Amino acid sequence: MHRLKQRYLMVFIALLTLSSVMFSGCSLLEDKHVTLVKEGTMEIVPNVKIGKAFDQFFSDGKWEYFVATDNSKVVEFTGTCRWQDKPAKAKVQFVILNDTRFQLWTIEINGDNMRDSDAIAVMKKILTQYHAK
Repeated sequence: MHRLKQRYLMVFIALLTLSSVMFSGCSLLEDKHVTLVKEGTMEIVPNVKIGKAFDQFFSDGKWEYFVATDNSKVVEFTGTCRWQDKPAKAKVQFVILNDTRFQLWTIEINGDNMRDSDAIAVMKKILTQYHAK
């Protein structure tokens, strides 16, 4: 009977540990490509990390890594922001160039794809509005 209690206790501890990792948003589970972008900066505002700026600018932010149909490695961010004084859905995609480099690929607001110059201007706005807490 003592062994059975020990076994139940071990299973309980394992499940508790697993559930705490799953629900804590633990960075151990974050993809290395997502981490590269979130911890990275851009030349237009080199002293601000993208992830921190996005956390302040957007609500409901979600990061995802995937391989596109053309085999490009893509990190995609989706979130909600204010655009022209109205709530808007934003999608920002970065292409991974190698293990240490990435570039902005596209920005969509409410499904409308921005021109490159507008996308750079929006990124600059997001990054320059960041205030360290």
